[in-house]
Amino acid sequence: QPNTGIGSRAAVDGDPSRTVYVSQNTLTPGQGLLWTGYSTSALGTAGNDVSGLEGMLPLLTANTDGSATLNQTSQSTEWNNGWTTYNPVPGGGFHTFNGGIQQNFGKGGSATYVDVQRVLSTNTGAVPTGVVGGGTYETTISISSTGAITALTSTPTSPYDSWINSFPSLTAAADKLPTADPDGDGFNNLEEFAFGGTPNVLADKGTYLPQTVDANADSMPDLSLTIEARTGATFAASGNKLTATVDGITYRIEGSTDLIDWNSPVSEVTQLGAGAPSAGYGFKSFRLNAASGLTDKGFLRAVLVK
Repeated sequence: QPNTGIGSRAAVDGDPSRTVYVSQNTLTPGQGLLWTGYSTSALGTAGNDVSGLEGMLPLLTANTDGSATLNQTSQSTEWNNGWTTYNPVPGGGFHTFNGGIQQNFGKGGSATYVDVQRVLSTNTGAVPTGVVGGGTYETTISISSTGAITALTSTPTSPYDSWINSFPSLTAAADKLPTADPDGDGFNNLEEFAFGGTPNVLADKGTYLPQTVDANADSMPDLSLTIEARTGATFAASGNKLTATVDGITYRIEGSTDLIDWNSPVSEVTQLGAGAPSAGYGFKSFRLNAASGLTDKGFLRAVLVK
């Protein structure tokens, strides 16, 4: 690979200068959110920090009890390059990649999974979820409850890939991209995947059903919205909004009374009738709290966080 032009460093094992490998915790191998938005300067700083940490390790003094020590007085340079200096409090500090291995030991279950991603200084811009860019997936490391560490030898098929490949009429690679819209219905493939649509059928965009019904059993009509979401989507409050992350996508349910400020409180309610969901999906229903009794204007929307 060519040099990045920053520092004129030659590539090492195919990695140009300022290439950084980072981890991202995940419940499903290969489905950790991609790291994005890092500038070349930030990657350079991270590289310098890691080099300092590596330079410190050979100078550690091994003790008979299996521990290792570093003398702050006589080895001040190495001490200042150490993890303690960069991260004076657990999980904190300017140089921490939150969500990595160190934050996810002992979280329960038979194993902890962390995806390893490669971030190039030539590819650091923020991108929508599901679109190649920023960090790129390399492998997944599994750390079992017994301490066994293994790495996958092949890339797992993502839920999106399995879904898009289930439509044999989509033969062109360009038509399978998350941003593509092969049926021309105004919903791209990622949106069709999120809401149970069919990417090659113009009339099927999935379920997005607004209703005015009594959604919370108070004998008054409510403005409600039912969507078809991926199985396993569990919505939780994020301020006045509701969010859920599943299969590499994040849903956000937002409410408004004026179509300007989308911060009016919303609530999840018992599923309202919408027929039968597609395989791999379930119905989720929501109400706009301010629209109880429908005394004024109200609006609900479901969006994908990108």
